[in-house]
Amino acid sequence: MGSFRNSTVDAIARAAVALKAAIAGSASQEFSVAAAAVQTQAVSGSQLKDSLDIITNGCMRTNSRPTATLTSAGQYGSVDRFVASIGSGTGVSGTITRTTSVGSTKSGYALLISAASWDAGGAVIVGQRITSQHSSEAAGTITVAAKVYHDFGSAHNFCFSLYAADVKDVFTATTQIGTSSSTVSCSSGTYTEVTATFTGISSAQAANGLFVQLQGTSGAAVSNKNVAVGDFRCAVGSLNIPMSLRPKVVNRLMCEEMYETSFVEGTVAVTAGATTQRIPIRFKTAKFKIPTIIFYNPAATNAEMRDITGALDGSSTGSSQISTLCMQVSCVGNAGTTIGNKLIVNYSADSEV
Repeated sequence: MGSFRNSTVDAIARAAVALKAAIAGSASQEFSVAAAAVQTQAVSGSQLKDSLDIITNGCMRTNSRPTATLTSAGQYGSVDRFVASIGSGTGVSGTITRTTSVGSTKSGYALLISAASWDAGGAVIVGQRITSQHSSEAAGTITVAAKVYHDFGSAHNFCFSLYAADVKDVFTATTQIGTSSSTVSCSSGTYTEVTATFTGISSAQAANGLFVQLQGTSGAAVSNKNVAVGDFRCAVGSLNIPMSLRPKVVNRLMCEEMYETSFVEGTVAVTAGATTQRIPIRFKTAKFKIPTIIFYNPAATNAEMRDITGALDGSSTGSSQISTLCMQVSCVGNAGTTIGNKLIVNYSADSEV
């Protein structure tokens, strides 16, 4: 996916769209930003640093993961690539999902922490772990921004924090680079944009990967409230770029590098009964690293391969020969499965960092 980031395609596309708007009488900020970036590229051959959004799915369009329970540890909810948690929190509950935000965010979607509760001293956190392939050019300065909604009943402060992975693309241990010096007071019941600029990012830190976090300040206990975050972006350089929507297919492909789900079908062609049945699977998109595989079978609420012709389940379903491109799934067939029956397997392949 790095090829999307390292080419001029995004900037040229944005310039073309903005130019069309300008011709129609709407001289947009986006036109001036993108056009200037394209001109810089043409003149100097640089990497379009002041138009480079290194966040994936900041539009929150791709929503392929299951919802997750909010805890004090970072959890991936239904919106791909984003983690959420309550820092230093006890008494934590809630659900990490997605909501529509028509007219409030550019895509009309936002990550939602719904029906959330936590004790005094907790702080809501939403962020993205940016892998090295996207952060490697971020040495020096980055500018981050997002829109935040909450219904706490009174204004609440939000700011950004930035961390670097201690080991390349492994975020179990990180080192804090900084926290934005100023907080933004966000009114209850409306979306407010929060921005920050971070400087002094070393080449080594950028090469290991960056963790950008939007966080609320700790304070009073919260009970059964909601927080939504959208238009999440991070530009290399000192410019706060407007939110720009990648084509849907590009956005989904970039997310599928980290996570995908399936519905895969095969036919019993050679052996039947209680013998080993196999289905080779090629992933939709090459994965970032060897994925963790989870199987599920909604027809019987188990994790087995399903014979949909005979309405039967196999046993001991497992995966082998897993690579970033493909895997083999096998099971011990049901004694009632006969040659020609159709077998299906459902799985998720998770390569998140």
